[in-house]
Amino acid sequence: MKFLLSLALLCATGIAPTHAAPGLKDAKRIVILGDSITYAGDWVTDLDAWLGSQGATAEVINLGLSSETATDLTPTEQQETHISKYGFPRPTISERIGRILEKTKPDWVMACYGMNDGSSLPQNDEGFARFCKGMETLKSQMEKTGVKRVVFLTPPVQDAGPAKPPSKHDEMLTRFSEWLIGQRKTGWEVVDLHGPMRAVLDEKRMTEPNFRFSGDGVHPNREGHDLMAKQVITYLSSASETTTFFTSSPYLQAPLRDLFKQRMEVRRNAWLTFTGHTRPGVAKGLPMAEADVRIAELTAKIQAQEIAAQKVK
Repeated sequence: MKFLLSLALLCATGIAPTHAAPGLKDAKRIVILGDSITYAGDWVTDLDAWLGSQGATAEVINLGLSSETATDLTPTEQQETHISKYGFPRPTISERIGRILEKTKPDWVMACYGMNDGSSLPQNDEGFARFCKGMETLKSQMEKTGVKRVVFLTPPVQDAGPAKPPSKHDEMLTRFSEWLIGQRKTGWEVVDLHGPMRAVLDEKRMTEPNFRFSGDGVHPNREGHDLMAKQVITYLSSASETTTFFTSSPYLQAPLRDLFKQRMEVRRNAWLTFTGHTRPGVAKGLPMAEADVRIAELTAKIQAQEIAAQKVK
């Protein structure tokens, strides 16, 4: 990997104290919610690979959905911010969360929202309050259905581009992030992505003025996804363990990581189709029975590569 975040910077960018995950190896199913950034799945693949390296056997289901918001939008907001540009309304997590929880019955849920809310909601106190309410509602719904652990991720940065000040969009994302982090004092589990991404972006531009995590300012590249994964894994383990994993683990090298990525995509597409959504243009997944067969095949290949990697050690 071209870019490795230094241990010193990793420790200095606002991660909460290490939360060694109670029952990590006992968790059977972890559902990941989010928008197109999560749907892309590189940070989810890295997390799944790390879990494998720890001997955890939890089934990680990526249910990120492109264009989705955590906040219900008004018809006018839908028309002005999405329908007029793309021809269809933004999906909202409220439309599908009930089916997701009923059909997946997760032990854990991780949720990363805000990017689309920050561009679609009014960029003022009203929009901010509606996002906060949406996150509170989402958390309450998950807890009521017996989810054992809910972890929120602050949204990545929206990058206006080199030599430009932060956009109004990113100012909203900063407010969302600060509010989420503030909920830690009431017991929320929150991993900060936004602060570390902004810190690295600013630091890198001191020597590389044109550096970007995202060509379009929204969707992180592999480098950005790696940083996101590092924050999540550090939250669940430690900075030193995360650095070692990203520096030398065979789980992030071909062919092992490629198999994790393939499995993530098969599982994601099948579960998105099975749980249902309103977003057009999303790849249709295999029927669940067929997906289970393909996932079992990929899991067997992963296990064979794990054995091979251990022999190399």
